[in-house]
Amino acid sequence: MRVVAWELTKRCMLKCKHCRAGAENISYSNELSSTEAKLIIDSLSKELPLLLILTGGEPLMRQDIYEISSYASLHGISVVMATCGSFITVDTLTKLKTAGVQKLSFSIDGYDEASHDEFRGQKGAFSDVIRAAHLSKEHDMLFQINTTLTKSNCNQIEKINDLANQLGADIHDIFILIPTGRADSIRDELLDCEEYEKILRWIANEVLSGRRKIRVTCAPHYSRIFQDISKELEIVNTFKARPPSACMGGRNFFFISNTGQVYPCGFFPVEGGDLRKNSYDFLKTIRESKLFNDLKNKELYSGKCSVCSFFNACGGCRARALAVNGNYLGEEPFCSYIPGVTK
Repeated sequence: MRVVAWELTKRCMLKCKHCRAGAENISYSNELSSTEAKLIIDSLSKELPLLLILTGGEPLMRQDIYEISSYASLHGISVVMATCGSFITVDTLTKLKTAGVQKLSFSIDGYDEASHDEFRGQKGAFSDVIRAAHLSKEHDMLFQINTTLTKSNCNQIEKINDLANQLGADIHDIFILIPTGRADSIRDELLDCEEYEKILRWIANEVLSGRRKIRVTCAPHYSRIFQDISKELEIVNTFKARPPSACMGGRNFFFISNTGQVYPCGFFPVEGGDLRKNSYDFLKTIRESKLFNDLKNKELYSGKCSVCSFFNACGGCRARALAVNGNYLGEEPFCSYIPGVTK
């Protein structure tokens, strides 16, 4: 299934340390209008199935949010939403359901108020997201919890996962930090290769043993680790944990900015095309993009990823390669595996 994340607005009341958009609580000019949004949805709906992630900024700060989500849903698109939780009320949940939103995602980056609020740059953010999760559970709205892994919270992952389970989350999705946007200023929060390897191996053990429901995002090398742990444990994936996939950025995953530019993902600041310049034709934009075609061509890759036997299952994070090494076709900078050497 193709997945498209759509930054409906860049406006947000939080000031998260890792925000790829550097979002602020201001009005941004030149954002896509309701009419433009519907033209894009018309194009997106020509090739289904498709999962549309309405995101921001904070998408609920956009006045036409219900109109847009309803229009997408009526066109056969599966609609979900990423929100900070501050605007979630019983009335909001009712409107979201009516508009066809099937699932929400909330972020928890610290297991207590002090650590979460400090990372999110807003006092009360923790209590807001806990309240939003409780309301969602009470009113039968599916939700997941997202956590961005950093040096500051890597020792809290078990507690955050326990909290996610207690709240009734459908899944706990752990994101590996990519130093783009505001996160460029917190590179000291990045773990090193060995630390990532250790945590990803722990996650794979927990998932394959059926002890925890965790998914990992922005860490395609988790696919290699998942395979290794499966062999080490000599078990069949009886718990039906979804095997991790290679990076889908620019292949089956795309990001639309608030002004209509299309990117491989939200962490990848190189434009692949402009919908406004292509009559809002999404399919034409991605098919004619040199960037997206290059990302599919293994012959153009360099570094250890280009010769790795796990290339098809992993491929490395292209956004992180760009952010750390300045080359989006270069090697994944936070993978400890060395082709031909590591066993």
